[in-house]
Amino acid sequence: MSHILVIDDELSIRRLLRILLEGAGHEVSSAEDASHGLHELALSKPDLLILDLGLPDMDGLEALRRLREWTQLPVLILSARPGPEDKVTALDVGADDYLTKPFDASELLARMRALLRRKTPRRGDAFHISEQHDARSERKQLVEFEEAECRHCETGQARRNCAGVSRLVGGAADTHRAFNSPPGWGRPAYGTGRGSGAVAPDPDRRYGEAGRGSSGA
Repeated sequence: MSHILVIDDELSIRRLLRILLEGAGHEVSSAEDASHGLHELALSKPDLLILDLGLPDMDGLEALRRLREWTQLPVLILSARPGPEDKVTALDVGADDYLTKPFDASELLARMRALLRRKTPRRGDAFHISEQHDARSERKQLVEFEEAECRHCETGQARRNCAGVSRLVGGAADTHRAFNSPPGWGRPAYGTGRGSGAVAPDPDRRYGEAGRGSSGA
């Protein structure tokens, strides 16, 4: 259920919209002028605003300019001004959609659904953001791994093998696999956890195996 705020000076329009929107499952608040409407907007934080332009205390365009200074709330203009210049001006000032009176109820509801869909992040978008975050974290781990001091590299050859593997693998999990680490081993001391005290069993043997594998690639 979404919360819709209606700012319109006509009582009949406010009543009609309340019946229509509540019937569609929305919560509805209303105001008869811009000053009360902006106050209600700040208090209730609705999901969408339906705004008339011909308000008694302030032109709807001025109200739109003011609210755009502090919120990106979706705004649907519902006005008796039918001119193309009125629509263009309202959209340029910050309206998201424009519908003229008299209006068709089904069209109004459809336009509202479209605006509310844009406001709500899609599930795929959330996953995409999460994947980007994981990729950044993995790259950060790899850089930290390459820059960390390898506690188990006692010889120059072992250090070179370790650096070579760090450039081939994609993150901490792959690093463990590259060194044939056993399942319960945990993070190595040369990874991001400096000072962890973790010691890998027979590290020189694993480095040599990884080095030979990487040289033939």
